[in-house]
Amino acid sequence: IIPTKSVSLKAVKRDVEGRPILPLQAKGATIISLGKILHDNNNFHTKSYIYPLGFESTRKLQSMDNPSTMTVYHSKISESNSMPEFQVFTSGPPNFFHKHNTPSGVWAEVLRKIKKRDDVSVSGPEMFGFADPTVKMLIQELPNARKCKNYVWRNDLMSKQTQTSTFTSSSSNTIIKGESTQKQQEQPLINKQMQSNLSQ
Repeated sequence: IIPTKSVSLKAVKRDVEGRPILPLQAKGATIISLGKILHDNNNFHTKSYIYPLGFESTRKLQSMDNPSTMTVYHSKISESNSMPEFQVFTSGPPNFFHKHNTPSGVWAEVLRKIKKRDDVSVSGPEMFGFADPTVKMLIQELPNARKCKNYVWRNDLMSKQTQTSTFTSSSSNTIIKGESTQKQQEQPLINKQMQSNLSQ
């Protein structure tokens, strides 16, 4: 366990079950899905990071074809032969898909295409968004996060939610994705009903 230190964590909107309401902005990336943790596969977690299967984010950068326009790039963690597969793709145009066995490897190829040169340096975890302290906190809250043997737990990334329990899900295989607009609109109504009941 890494000792507690001062880390700036963003306030995260949550539903009535304590689950984060996505999408979430994180240092230029938009987190679409937190995915699910494969705690029994040591390939999906390192000392510094947990790689949840199905984690997905988007980021706007220059187009590969036209530097004057912006393109939305999707980053996603998939699985291939029991190993994490890091993917970056666009919805087009231009259509692009690349995969690699490391997050930095796949994003290095993207930047080579954008910048039209080979000498690029990039942090894949930052480009995916899971290096962001708030996102790491939410990943630590996922079911089975404590069971990742390779991962060194970050006490400084523990919210009140993490200190009590992981957020509720019907199954450890649940992928935490963005809530629907309807559910977000229902939240204020639920809160009003709870306040009304307490005042009676």
